[in-house]
Amino acid sequence: MDARRLARPIREFARAAERLGVDLTAPPLTARGPRELRTTIMAFNRMQDRLRRFLEDRTQMLAAISHDLRAPLARLRLRAEFVEDEEQQRKMFGELETMNAMIDSTLAFARDATRQEPRKFVDLSVLVEDVCEDATDSGGAALYRGPRGIDVTCRPSDIHQSRGQCCQIRRFGSR
Repeated sequence: MDARRLARPIREFARAAERLGVDLTAPPLTARGPRELRTTIMAFNRMQDRLRRFLEDRTQMLAAISHDLRAPLARLRLRAEFVEDEEQQRKMFGELETMNAMIDSTLAFARDATRQEPRKFVDLSVLVEDVCEDATDSGGAALYRGPRGIDVTCRPSDIHQSRGQCCQIRRFGSR
């Protein structure tokens, strides 16, 4: 076997190993090359499949836990509605919001681990302006005056999720 025919499957294997960290949904690598390399590629494919299943199982487990936690939190929220001391009621609502935010954050992390949306550059100043615009549309007062061209790498759907969390916090603070 000449060096080029050996090098190609090794390069493909190296690219697949690099891609594994960002895309568990990539198709399995075709096992080719010398016997030792084919064995390694097959083991790599099995590992990728196990990782994908592990992340899916973890996400399902977190979703189930989240569902189980939301019911008692909803009951606590209902009970808090009947607390006559306004300061205590406000504190209770604050703690309940914090717990719900923790659940949301945990689920977002789990979904993010299994989601394979590509990352891209986004101008952070545009994101902040959008959040300010959302606040203004909801009756708040917010304005961004800052530098442009602050590029960050993120997934576009993360932007929408972050904007929703900011708006949720703002609404809670305006009670």
